[in-house]
Amino acid sequence: MPSVIATLRMLAHCARQAARATRDIRVCAGRPRRPHSRDGVMLLAAWVWSCAALGAGTEAGRSVVNRAELRYQMAGGTALDASSEVRTPVDELLDVTVVSVLSGAVAVTSPASDAVLEFVVTNTGNGTEPFRLAALDVLAGDDFDPDVITVYLESNGAPGLQIGPGGDAEYITGSNDPVLAPDGTQRVYVASTIPAGLAQNALGTATLRAVADTIVRASGTADPQAAAFPLPGATFAGLGDPADGGGNVDAVVGNAHDRANLLLEATAAYQVSAAVVDLAKRVLRVEDPGGGTEIRTGSILTYQIAVSVTGTGSADGIVITDPLPAELDYRPGTLSVTALAPGEEIDDDFLPAGADNTGYDASSRTLTARLGSQPAGAAAIAIEFQATVR
Repeated sequence: MPSVIATLRMLAHCARQAARATRDIRVCAGRPRRPHSRDGVMLLAAWVWSCAALGAGTEAGRSVVNRAELRYQMAGGTALDASSEVRTPVDELLDVTVVSVLSGAVAVTSPASDAVLEFVVTNTGNGTEPFRLAALDVLAGDDFDPDVITVYLESNGAPGLQIGPGGDAEYITGSNDPVLAPDGTQRVYVASTIPAGLAQNALGTATLRAVADTIVRASGTADPQAAAFPLPGATFAGLGDPADGGGNVDAVVGNAHDRANLLLEATAAYQVSAAVVDLAKRVLRVEDPGGGTEIRTGSILTYQIAVSVTGTGSADGIVITDPLPAELDYRPGTLSVTALAPGEEIDDDFLPAGADNTGYDASSRTLTARLGSQPAGAAAIAIEFQATVR
């Protein structure tokens, strides 16, 4: 039956093409052809695609299995035939989103140092991928350009940026690019210096950009405005994850790279304010069980949180909270706070109620210090405590 064989071959070919052309293959069945008579033989052709239900999260490199089946009737009975399975690996989709976690502009003074913006990078592709980060501080449409000093990767499990031993990792392009699995995230901090002489309410912006390392290697650029930067749908043959050495998995550029809506970057702002509260946390000392300074199980870390108010006027209702990560246990009796208002107890039990506003809540594993109103230019307040590494 030449026409039947031709149909079978066509279906097998279509199955192979469909596996490569779509990211959303669903279980489907064709409608049977109406029976008709030719030379006294009744012929009925039907076909079914057997395929895995794929979504945007189907991992790169997984094989899509397609098989065409043929059933037909002749005078002597019913015949069934099937093609061999066609296995096609799913391409890697290169996609990413970057968002600012801040609801508004970060208040700063002029001048200021270590003003921090926070972003979250999410791998919205389907393969494990390293991402190149870049912080941009010269942007159109704002009042001033902050000077980006350093980019940090959240690495120690404690909320907010911490600098120093046991703190968050400084990002070095090409050295510690964050490697994210599908749907994996990385919190990123951008620390800037604010120029002197700026007017009240002046705005300065900075952008964080994340580009898949595969794109940088294949195109030679991480700049979305460069001519060589690929558009959505561009394919890099054999560069997909997992790299099996045979070049069987391709990498395809996703919609985050649309120049009209670049999801691979996000912008946040600084705004000059009259009074600004600055918070800096660092590790003062590390004491390990052997008398050294290694951070390991049993090591005691002494933390310091420095709180300062700059600018003019005062900042009111200041509350500092520090939730401890699961890796740390608070050491009772080690909390101390300088420059609290008269009558406040400096301990960690919140007693007496109404007077002691500083303490540690074991149920939430959170340290809290209520500092009230603090005038600009006053001496920095130091909050210190110790924690043991589990």
